[in-house]
Amino acid sequence: MVLSIGQGRSGSGTGINRLRFALAVLLSCCALAVLGGCASDTFEGQLSPISSPVVTQKSISVFVASTRIRSDKPYTFTYGRSDVVNYQRVDLSMPPGHRSGAIEYPRATPANPETDIAARRNEALSQHDFEEGIAAAAKRGGGEVTLFVHGFNTNYEEAVFRLAQIGSDAGAQGAVVLFAWPSRGRVLDYLADRESATYSRDRLEAVLHEIARQPAVRRINVLAHSMGAFLTMETLRQAKFKGDGEFSGKLNAVVLAAPDIDLDVFRSQLDAIGRRPRPTVLLISGDDQALAFSRLLSGDVDRVGLVDTSSPEARAEIEKRGLVVIDLTNVKADDATNHAKFADVPTTVRFIGMLIGDRRASLQGGVVRLDNAALAAERIGDSIGR
Repeated sequence: MVLSIGQGRSGSGTGINRLRFALAVLLSCCALAVLGGCASDTFEGQLSPISSPVVTQKSISVFVASTRIRSDKPYTFTYGRSDVVNYQRVDLSMPPGHRSGAIEYPRATPANPETDIAARRNEALSQHDFEEGIAAAAKRGGGEVTLFVHGFNTNYEEAVFRLAQIGSDAGAQGAVVLFAWPSRGRVLDYLADRESATYSRDRLEAVLHEIARQPAVRRINVLAHSMGAFLTMETLRQAKFKGDGEFSGKLNAVVLAAPDIDLDVFRSQLDAIGRRPRPTVLLISGDDQALAFSRLLSGDVDRVGLVDTSSPEARAEIEKRGLVVIDLTNVKADDATNHAKFADVPTTVRFIGMLIGDRRASLQGGVVRLDNAALAAERIGDSIGR
């Protein structure tokens, strides 16, 4: 697969020396930490359910399947790797003044439902209860399930709040599911996170099969961010090898946002998976600073989320494989790293809702470059095919 970002892979004899590389990594880590600050405004106990009644226009139930170990503190998980999948349900209310693209983290415990995203219910589930809950929610929402796989440097609370924001802003129907793998939530633990993502492949595959077995479920849409895209593609690859890569025909749109995947690895994953009967969508951005950091840590090997869509070879290969590539380089976001445009920009979140909504079946392979004006004017339908 000829996907290029205009810079060759570093080879022997052309790479920087070890000392310069080590210094570059250290400086990049510091720069990224300054750019992004803490992973989020999360703290222990933030998902504790509140008891006060509240009237809200928007609420969302997040079903969680996690390879994290449960914490000895209530309502949360550690970054330890669990031998089994743990299940949870968190019902959250959105504050009346919620701004699309924003996460109104609680600033104290208990959360204030007038100003914060607040947990109304938070309880552990058995696998049976998880499956029944998914089935009931899917039935109410026309058989739809949206499963979110978070990325690197994401703690459990942040993943839950992020999915609540995305699900609410995108107007997700049916069941909303978080697959929470054990990211450590720290910038300097990139390699440990990569191992934890790899560790979680079998469990993600098992969860997708659990969901697909429910008769009420008609379509499973997967949204994966950053390193979560690597985990998702590895899972789809091994499922294909086992003979059910489309999960009983229920796997629908697969949306990979800012995918942190080595280009050569991605090519091998696509070779194994083959051309899917339903859309596989990449949301990329050439100014993604987090992926530039990942590229440095990975020996200066190109990342999928930094693909140069102006390359004729890349565009031809994208069309050949039936991929839909949405280039968000010209979309301006408040995030200094430009790594979360898929969720932070209100019009982009609505666009994701469209990708997994009624227009999903007719998307055509190719490249579309978007900017804020195009998104705001919703001129995207004609570009990607209705």
